[in-house]
Amino acid sequence: MAILEFVNHASYVLRVGQTSLLHDPWLDGPAFDCGWDLLVPSKFGAEDFKSITHIWFSHEHPDHFSPANLKAIPPDQRAKITVLYQNSIDHRVAKFCKSAAFKEVIELEPNQWIKVAPDLEIVCTPHDNGDSWIAERTPDGLILNVNDCVITSKKQCQKILDLVGPVQLLATQFSYANWVGNLGDHAAAAAAAAEKLGWMKTQIDTFRPKYVLPFASFVYFSHQENFFLNEDMTTIDAAVKFIREETSVTPVAFFPGDRWDLGFDPPEVSSAIQKYIDAREEVLAKGFIHGSKRIPLETLTSHGGKFVDNLKKKNRWIIRMFPAVLVHVDDLNATLRISSSGIQPNRAPRAKCDIACTSDALDYCFLNEWGGRTLDINARFQVPPNGHYWKFKTWATLANFNSRGEGFGQILATIANRL
Repeated sequence: MAILEFVNHASYVLRVGQTSLLHDPWLDGPAFDCGWDLLVPSKFGAEDFKSITHIWFSHEHPDHFSPANLKAIPPDQRAKITVLYQNSIDHRVAKFCKSAAFKEVIELEPNQWIKVAPDLEIVCTPHDNGDSWIAERTPDGLILNVNDCVITSKKQCQKILDLVGPVQLLATQFSYANWVGNLGDHAAAAAAAAEKLGWMKTQIDTFRPKYVLPFASFVYFSHQENFFLNEDMTTIDAAVKFIREETSVTPVAFFPGDRWDLGFDPPEVSSAIQKYIDAREEVLAKGFIHGSKRIPLETLTSHGGKFVDNLKKKNRWIIRMFPAVLVHVDDLNATLRISSSGIQPNRAPRAKCDIACTSDALDYCFLNEWGGRTLDINARFQVPPNGHYWKFKTWATLANFNSRGEGFGQILATIANRL
C-alpha cells in the first residue's frame, strides 16, 4: 500500500510500508531573493520530520531545496534521514547535507533503478538547468514526478517513458514561474501560461497516465516589482478544467495535509480547489509583502567588477565573444555597461538599455553566480522598449552554469539535448 501526503507546492510524502520519502520540502519563507512566497501555509513542520526516513531533492532551486528549512530539522531527526540527490558535478547539495549530519547522502546515478525499500524502487535522472525528475515504483503503480523540468516535446517524454514504463500518476508544473513580460503586457503573460499548459498536454498525451497531479505552482509573485505577474498565472481550477477538457485523464488536486491511498480512487478535487481560490483572493487583496533596498552605486560597481573578473577567470577567451549589456538601475537613475572589460557607467537613457531593475536586484546577480538565473525567475526587472534581454541572459546563463561547476561545453550540450 502506498499513501501520498501533500505537503505544499512541489512537495509531498510518499509512504510505503515503513519508508516515508519526502520530496522537495520548501515549507515556509520567501524564495528567489524575496521574489516568491507560498500561496498557502504548510501544515507540515520541523517536528513532522520524525516520521521521515528519506528526502529527495529534484534540484537546488530554493523552492525545492531550502537550506533554512533543513537547518530547522532537529539534529536527532536529521541523523535518522537519508538524502537522495542526483550525482551532480559540483556535489554541492550532497556536501551541504553531509555537513548538516544527515544519516546518509546517496548520489543517484542517472537511469539506474535503486531499491529504497522492499516495495519501493526509484530512478532519478538529470534534466537541463540542473533539474531532475524521479520515477517511483510502488505497490499501487508508478509515480512520475517531473516537477518543473522543462519537458516540452514528445521525443523527450518518450525517452523517459521507455525507461520507466507505464505511468499511474504524473506530477507536473502547471503555470509559468519566471519573467514572461513587462508590466501591462497581458498578451505575453497569457501566451506563456498557455504554452505551459501545452507542454503539460504533451506530457499527458505521451505518458498516458491514469491520473495527473498539477503542482509545483502553488506560489505567488510577492515583491513590489513583480506582483503584477500574478494576474495572468494559471490557477489550479483553470489547470484542472484544462486537463478535463483537453485530455482523457483524471486530474487530482490536494491542499496541504491532504492524503491519498493510491490503491483507491483519489479524493474529490472541489474542496482543495475552493481553498486555493479563497487563499489566492486573500493574497491578491493583501498585496506585495517585499520591497527593495538601495545599494550605493560604488558598491554595485565594485561587486560587478568582481563578477566579471570571476567569469573571465573561469571562462577565459569566451567572455570576449559576449555582447555588452546596458543595465538601467532604476532607483539610482544610472546606467551601467557590462562587458568583458568590466563594469563602467554609461550615459544611455533607460529606453535604450537592455534591462532595467533596482540596485539590490542587480547586486544579487553580481554577488551570486546563480543570481542572474534568480532574477529571470523572480522577474524583478523590466525590458525597455529597445532592450535586448537575451544579452543579459547570456551572461547570467554562463554564470549559472559556472555555479554548478559547469562551463560553456555544458551549455552547448544542454541546447543540443533540447533539439
